[in-house]
Amino acid sequence: MTLFDNPDFFLGALAACSALVLTLGCFVFRARPSPKVRSRSPTPVLLFLVPYLGFLALSFARPFIAIEDVPSVQTAVYYAWAADPLTVALYLLGGLSFYAGYILSPAFGRRYGGFIESLFRPGFEKAKSFLRGRKVHFFLLSVLLLWVIGLGANIALFIQVRGIPLFQIGIRESEDPKLTFLAQFQPLLVLAAPYVTTLRGTIPGTLSKSLLRVFKPQGYAVLILISLTMLTLLGARNLPAKLALSLFVFWLLSPVNRVSEPNGNRGRGRFSLANKKLRIAVALGIVLFATIGLAGALSKVEIYRLSPQSLPGTIMGAPVADSIGNLYSFQALANYSGMYGRFHGGLLYTTYLSYIPGRDELYANYVVGEILGYPASQLQSISSTFNGPALLDFGILGLILNSLLFGGLLGYGWHAARGASRNLGAFSLFLASLILDIHLGTYNIWTAFPALILIATVEYNKVP
Repeated sequence: MTLFDNPDFFLGALAACSALVLTLGCFVFRARPSPKVRSRSPTPVLLFLVPYLGFLALSFARPFIAIEDVPSVQTAVYYAWAADPLTVALYLLGGLSFYAGYILSPAFGRRYGGFIESLFRPGFEKAKSFLRGRKVHFFLLSVLLLWVIGLGANIALFIQVRGIPLFQIGIRESEDPKLTFLAQFQPLLVLAAPYVTTLRGTIPGTLSKSLLRVFKPQGYAVLILISLTMLTLLGARNLPAKLALSLFVFWLLSPVNRVSEPNGNRGRGRFSLANKKLRIAVALGIVLFATIGLAGALSKVEIYRLSPQSLPGTIMGAPVADSIGNLYSFQALANYSGMYGRFHGGLLYTTYLSYIPGRDELYANYVVGEILGYPASQLQSISSTFNGPALLDFGILGLILNSLLFGGLLGYGWHAARGASRNLGAFSLFLASLILDIHLGTYNIWTAFPALILIATVEYNKVP
């Protein structure tokens, strides 16, 4: 049976496109130049939902993409397979649950916000009392130190594997996981973005000249370019994508109209989002294609021994290939897990244990790869989809709770970022991580880490 003889293909395409058009309609409606509408704008949640639903819709774009541009997709899957209605419904349920979590987060914050604050406030009060007037100095120095550690680990990986992984894909398997972990500190550079741009006037004059020079816009741009280049050369497209996308989200959500507040708190402001959101949505798509597609295409050219002339088509085809693989994997996991899941928390437990040095535990992506039948050599690079591991663990309930949790955290972070611009760097990193986790999955330390950074940053900035 061909693709066009499969009714599931047309039903899925209709559902995906309808959901995407409805979401984009909300995006445009909320972008109207009314101050009342802007103040209620759910733009951050739409910035997640548009790629989330777009990723689903891309899997139905096969009639417009040549199979030569998606070499990682099997011919039988490309020409005949289509997600069944249950898989599409579960995928859409995940998006709906995410939006519900975002909407419910203010009510949850009013009810339990005091408890969360009580966990962090005593320690942060002591820290601020100790640092006194050098809080910003300590923060920027910490960000710079983490960036240097990440860059050093990146360089050490090149030395360790004796080559450039982007152009020698075979040596990626020998990369030291500890060095790879440390190299991922480089995207933390976005945490300093509020002090470099929107809050330049709040940086104390007591900072050393060398630190001020580094965090001037020109110096900061140099650090960004260095990291984007070095992370891309590692051959893992999600790493440069996280930094680039974080900075793009920060630019998009930065305050452009500032209002004065009592006590001279210039770090707080009311957000007025950029006009013409539809054009910005297109720009977001370009960023995703550029950061994910380019690195992915270069790696696929090396893996499948393609000619350099095929690079432009492969750049366009890489996101389509990822979306097909994403949905194909999600359907297999849904069929395997059933309504109630298989591991009942065991997958989450062993995934986080696997990050402890010396522990030999099976983590989510490895287990997903085994279920899908991939060879052992490819198990380390399998992407588990946003709700796939939660579905394996707890079934449909896990899918709903996973989406509710991260939707709620997004709402919590956006409320804090609108109230204090200095929270926007941590929020941008978290949102960018979620967008990339649409493909990579949420059962990993680099989903939890930005979430913890966001919570710690918000609660720290609440302390006077």
